[in-house]
Amino acid sequence: ARPWNEPSARMKNQFEVITETGEVPVLLPADPLDQGYELWAAGGRQRRCDGETCEVPRKINDSDYEFVPTGCLCVKEGARSCQPKSRLLVVLPTIPFRGVWRIETSSWTALDELPYQVGMLTSLQATGRLMQARLSLHQETKKTPVGTRHYVVPRLSMDATPMEILSGGGTAAELAGATVTAVDAPRRAALTAGTQGAPDPGESETRPQTTDDDIIDAEIVEDDEDRDVVLAGLRSDAAQFDLDVDKFVAAVVVQTDGDVGRMRTARSKMASGEIEPTGFNDDGSVAWKR
Repeated sequence: ARPWNEPSARMKNQFEVITETGEVPVLLPADPLDQGYELWAAGGRQRRCDGETCEVPRKINDSDYEFVPTGCLCVKEGARSCQPKSRLLVVLPTIPFRGVWRIETSSWTALDELPYQVGMLTSLQATGRLMQARLSLHQETKKTPVGTRHYVVPRLSMDATPMEILSGGGTAAELAGATVTAVDAPRRAALTAGTQGAPDPGESETRPQTTDDDIIDAEIVEDDEDRDVVLAGLRSDAAQFDLDVDKFVAAVVVQTDGDVGRMRTARSKMASGEIEPTGFNDDGSVAWKR
């Protein structure tokens, strides 16, 4: 853990934690999974849809908006603009309790797999008990006609068998005796200059890529993640590199699917000199120098 201080952050003296383990013990609270399709832009979330009903912002006064329902705009427009979004709430039992933590992913595979994993675990859960599980990140690779796709998929598993759970095992009370095996951390791939297309929901991680790299799409974050702070930082970065501020922020938001963790990773890479924005490609995406 190390201090993390953003000058424009609402909360001061925060910390960031980087772990080399690819697996952590977790407990699942009630109703831990929320999924949908979302569209993000520099100004924030523009759409949230369940595949049929879409919620879009409507201005109600000079400073406030409300979300109102309408039909799926991707269907109406004949093109999929939204990206999948899965948010899983977990409790980290080995640290002092401060509420729940959230893992966010834009993975199409997670969109398909997590409901079954969560459903199986919660169906085995006895009334009033938190279910012990393990959360891990798996590096996956898929070859496509346009290149090799690297992506990270979060998965839930457990050590106890269904029979042990039914007899009272595999719960929080037994967690103290559990052993966590450290595995190699998944590779954090570099930011690319290309944008990501969006497949049909039935497809599994087949979005076209212009290079072999992709931004990691799974981050454990706190519930009070301040998106505005990261966007303000990106605006500062754009000014530092003498780029059109609004165009740069919008392009990074598109490339990261609006994921705060991935935008923060991009900022860290710029700060360390690992990548440098040099301009814009013909499609409006950021051109990066490595």
